[in-house]
Formats: sequence, C-alpha cells, structure tokens
Amino acid sequence: MKMMILLPLMVLLGYSPETLNAQDSKKEEIPKTAQKELKAYRNVIDVIRKDSHLRAKAERERLLVALEKIKIEETKKGNLESAWALKQRIEALRDLPFNIDEVLVDPANHLVTPGVEYLGKPVPVQSQDLLIRRIENGSLARKTWDNLEGTVVEISAGMETRTDFPVTKNRGILIVPHPGDRWHGKEGNTREYPWVGYAGQKNRLYRNMPIMSLCHRLSTANPAKSIIPVYQTPVVFGSGKLILMPNDGVMTDNQGKIRVKLVPITRDQTQ
Repeated sequence: MKMMILLPLMVLLGYSPETLNAQDSKKEEIPKTAQKELKAYRNVIDVIRKDSHLRAKAERERLLVALEKIKIEETKKGNLESAWALKQRIEALRDLPFNIDEVLVDPANHLVTPGVEYLGKPVPVQSQDLLIRRIENGSLARKTWDNLEGTVVEISAGMETRTDFPVTKNRGILIVPHPGDRWHGKEGNTREYPWVGYAGQKNRLYRNMPIMSLCHRLSTANPAKSIIPVYQTPVVFGSGKLILMPNDGVMTDNQGKIRVKLVPITRDQTQ
C-alpha cells in the first residue's frame, strides 16, 4: 500500500522508475572536497614516513658504531667469545637491507631480518624426520602442507627469490614445498619441458640435477657451485640468507611458481 502511494508522488516530483533504478545502480562516490582532504593527508603521511626513514637509518648507523666500540672493549677485557658473537651480529646487521619496520632481536635474542615477519620459535630438526622423508620421496600430502605451521613464500619460475631469512650453523630452515604446485621451464614447449613440481624433470638434467627442480643456496656461497635440490636436501644450515630458485640456465622464459613453507629448526634438542 505504501509503495502504491509513494510511486505517484515520486513521479510528480520528477523521478521516473528508470531514474530511480539508475540511481540505485550508480556507485556512490565521496564528495570531491573529501577526496581532496584524503589526498592531502596521504601527502603529509608520505613526508612524515620519508623523514622517519632517514632518521631511523641514521639511528641504526649510530647503533653500529656503538656496537663496534663495545666489541673492542670486550676484546680488550679478554672476553673473546662475546666479542666474536657481537662481531657476527654486527656483520649480519650491516648485510640486511634497511627497513623502517625492522625488528632487531627476537625473544631468544637472535637477529631478525627487517621487512619480514620472524619465522617463529625453532623446533629440533630431529622432530621433523618423517616430514623430511616425505619431502625427499615425494609422498607429502597437500593436507599435511596446508596444516603445517610455517611462513609461506612464493618462488617464481622466472627468477631467484632472495629471502631475508638468516641461517646459522645451529639455527636453520626446513623448506617444505607445496606438493601440488607446478611450473614450466620453456614457454609453450610442453613436449620437451612439461609442467613439473618441485622435484623437476628427472629425465632431463642440468648441472647433474633435474632441470626445473626447486633448489636452494645461501647468499654467502658460490652461486654456480652451491645450489642444492630441495627434494634431496630440504634442511638448510650454514651462514647466510636463504635463496631459492629453479634449476635452469635461462629463467626469463619460465612460467609458474611454487609455494614453500619455511619452518625454523635447530640442532639443539632442548628447544
């Protein structure tokens, strides 16, 4: 009844049913004056962010100088182990790309890479034996991967993926590739180069490893000699930052990506 009364009234006021429908379907936009205010706000925030970035970067340089002095003092006192540990921290911090959001230490007082979420509390590598075997023999189930706790990183088929996650001799990373993801090593030529998973194309070798197998190396190692297939060795210990890539000489014509979960591990069984 109300609708029957309202419609004639709206027509008298100049609103036809077509006009009403058009107005209902039109996307509402905020007033131009409000848009102007929002743009001005964004510009101010950009200036503040740039200024804060420069100030924070200068503060980190001050920190490095202070740490160097403490290292020298510890050396003079004969605390060589402490001085050596601090030296490693200083070098690692210098190698990290600066980011305004960086966090310097985790709860265990380890350096944390800036710009990425900390991997989490490490688990003893011995506790992951079954998972490691499944990665190596290709029997990892998708449900297992989905339920696994870890930091997800997408590895592009067309380039190296340089993570900001540091690895040490006692604290490492277990690389768990998604068992269902596929990538391709030669654009369009699927007869010779089919879409494959992280184990690669086992009937075609490059550097004595299956071509397009997912591999890893550390930033401190020789790129040409140190890459290792994940399906052979998914556990990474050493010194440097983790880098992941497909085993291929030319990556620019590759397609696809493979997701991995990075699980922090330790050789210390008391963790």
